[in-house]
Amino acid sequence: MQQNTIWIDITMLLNWSGQLTGIQRVEYNLAKRFASKANVSFCVFDKINQKCLEYDFRHVEYKVSQLHVPQSNLQASISESDIPSTYRKILKKIYKATLRAMPLKISAVAGRAYRTVRSGAHKRDQLKEVVFKSGDLLLVLSGDWSDNIFADWTKVKKKTEGIKIVQIVYDMLPYVYPAYFVDGMSDQFCRYMEKIFRIRDGILAITKSTKRDIEKFMNDYRISEVPIKVFRLAYDFANLDEVLPK
Repeated sequence: MQQNTIWIDITMLLNWSGQLTGIQRVEYNLAKRFASKANVSFCVFDKINQKCLEYDFRHVEYKVSQLHVPQSNLQASISESDIPSTYRKILKKIYKATLRAMPLKISAVAGRAYRTVRSGAHKRDQLKEVVFKSGDLLLVLSGDWSDNIFADWTKVKKKTEGIKIVQIVYDMLPYVYPAYFVDGMSDQFCRYMEKIFRIRDGILAITKSTKRDIEKFMNDYRISEVPIKVFRLAYDFANLDEVLPK
């Protein structure tokens, strides 16, 4: 009997530029853990043509590796003994300011270099379209809630291909605290979550607080209940019993 495939959507991670922030680090490490599994494949969403494309996770690993250039290599190239005492203080200030700016510069240069290599050797129009089988699972690490395109496409695929949808949710802040976001962002976020939550087969939240916010959202939007599982970040390093603080 053929095993169903878990397709992991890494679109947002792949399109991210610069240093990885909190959510992107979680996405990358989740994807990296799954990459060793035999029944796991990765995909990216082509918004223009509205189709999912197979993607090799090794290209993402390469991209991320280019964002981490050890500053110790830079520090070793300059010695105080090589700097005349008259200019030492001035050059120290310039040197420290340069080091603070380097990560952004390095990531920008690395990003451009990677995109150049990828555009020549790994064009998206050369990627194969994903052929879903009934029962396959699409794990959405983020999802594009800037518009309705991805959510609507997912709804169609669930109906026509019989795939299962699991959405990871990091927080519901645009819904809980809309005043902290630019105009329109909360509405965009809520539209996406409403569409996804109505067709989902499961939801993964990173905290119990996020789970409670999801439940409140689903109640407000009159969405039927669905299993919501909580997984804690870095919780797999030890098997610990939950103990409430005194």
